[in-house]
Amino acid sequence: MEKTLQELCRQYRRYRMCVLAFLPLLGAAAICAFFNRTLTLLLLGTAVAYQLFYLRRRQKQYLRELIRANLESTVCQKLGAEPPEERGGGTVTPRAVRAAQLMPFDETEGCCLLAQGITGTLGGMPVSVCDATFGQTFHLVKNGRKRVHFTCGVWVRLQLPADTGADWRLLDPDAIPTPIRQDFYAAQSSLEPAGTLDDRWVFYRAAGEPPGKLLRKAGELAGYTPGKAAFSLQGDTLTVFLRDRFLARPVSMKSAPTAALLQFDPLPELDYILRCAQSLTAKK
Repeated sequence: MEKTLQELCRQYRRYRMCVLAFLPLLGAAAICAFFNRTLTLLLLGTAVAYQLFYLRRRQKQYLRELIRANLESTVCQKLGAEPPEERGGGTVTPRAVRAAQLMPFDETEGCCLLAQGITGTLGGMPVSVCDATFGQTFHLVKNGRKRVHFTCGVWVRLQLPADTGADWRLLDPDAIPTPIRQDFYAAQSSLEPAGTLDDRWVFYRAAGEPPGKLLRKAGELAGYTPGKAAFSLQGDTLTVFLRDRFLARPVSMKSAPTAALLQFDPLPELDYILRCAQSLTAKK
């Protein structure tokens, strides 16, 4: 990790030097504004081109490599996984998301965007993790104007060691905007609304129901995460969506990278999700 940190620090210093080189262009344009309008426009155009086609590219490249190094040092290490797939969900695909019957998204291209896909094992169980953005259209009132909403978060899929025989969904009421959730689940003929559980979760059922131990562990997850959780259990597959939680965390460009930054776990909720999965497979 030390070599990675050194390389990132070099990239950061080069980026800062490029930013400093950008300032004289703006200063020269400001001075020329008093005596030569044509030269001023030329300098401003050069500054804009420099910003768009060079400076931003350097910034994006640095951030990509920083996020990758952070994930390799934390989530990938925890899951014993290969480096993340930046522009895909790994083994998580739009078809797999659709099959989970947990999160709606439009069929239009670009309405199910998956990134930073990581595949490994968690507690001895195969697991896939990725960032996900879902484009959803809905109507606030019947026959009203169509509105567009994007729900973003992290998608986690665990393969349990045995088939539970259950098929249900358990959602925080804010995991999906209410009108979108109601329309989506009304169209799922195999899932029936079954009220609320623990005064916290909206529950839909095709077969079985969450055991008390799972509800306790799910409550611990909900109490810890700043996101909103949604669960799908289909036989031996547990899917968890955490709204507003991400693998690719925001990074400030105001300071150089540090070892602490690279080792900061962007998704400690994985430990809570593991306990949820174990509660479903524990022998009675």
